[in-house]
Amino acid sequence: MMNTLGLLLFFLFAASLAAQEKAPSEFTVDRAGGGLWEWKVFKAHKCEHCPDNSKFPKFCLECKKKKKKNCATCKPLKHLKPCCTKCAGSKKVTKDPVRNLACPQCNAKKATPCPFCKGGGVVSVVGGSSGGNKCFCCNGKGVFRCSLCRGKCFVPFPKVNGNDFRKARRLAIERHLKGLKAAEVTLGSLGDRGVTDTKTTDIYAKVAKKVRTVLPAASVQAKGLKSIMKNLARAQQYENYSARFEAVMDTHQSAISELLDENIRLTELALKRLLHNERIKAESSKE
Repeated sequence: MMNTLGLLLFFLFAASLAAQEKAPSEFTVDRAGGGLWEWKVFKAHKCEHCPDNSKFPKFCLECKKKKKKNCATCKPLKHLKPCCTKCAGSKKVTKDPVRNLACPQCNAKKATPCPFCKGGGVVSVVGGSSGGNKCFCCNGKGVFRCSLCRGKCFVPFPKVNGNDFRKARRLAIERHLKGLKAAEVTLGSLGDRGVTDTKTTDIYAKVAKKVRTVLPAASVQAKGLKSIMKNLARAQQYENYSARFEAVMDTHQSAISELLDENIRLTELALKRLLHNERIKAESSKE
């Protein structure tokens, strides 16, 4: 009798601890349901970061300042203006953060600076005009359309067996997480190859193709990268070409890695929620 009572008390204590486990900020706790975790409901709302009387946010979400020279997010360029990474300048947040990520490559600006003229649209050439010549890589535009979001400011997360993270089932989530971890290793192999010439973009495209099942944005980015590199190849005879080529590759790899990391974080969060709720339900059924 005492053993049975002790076992019952243990299960009740375990259930109480599970119910009291602190929920991540992305979840709400259903007290009536015994402490089940549910994703917070997203509703479009006014961007709290952007004032009504200004085109730009109050301050950069990355460096916490406005128009800081060395910040990739808010650095002011001739053809690119600082943009809010929450609402992409629309002053209204309409993208669910569980379904979309503000593009880590262009920081929701729709475009990235030309790697040769660095966004200025002109380059200095020996024997050229005093004001500089029109950049032959970007044709004076100063920018290229972002190869990751394709000018849409946000990158959607891939579906998990046809569902988003809110509705995906446990087995599908576990398979997806396994695929993402494998993609992390595959993309990580790029760092060991080094940057030599334009063949690197072909290697990148092959790697992107391998991970497109769990990270389709990688293939989209690889196609855009090939176009940018084709334009940059016009500057092969100039100094620092290799350094600029490498900088473009680093930017693309860094952006896709950030997207992958956020995918993994949300997938692990979804799995954590499902395991927590299963535990709560199992303990409740034993009472």
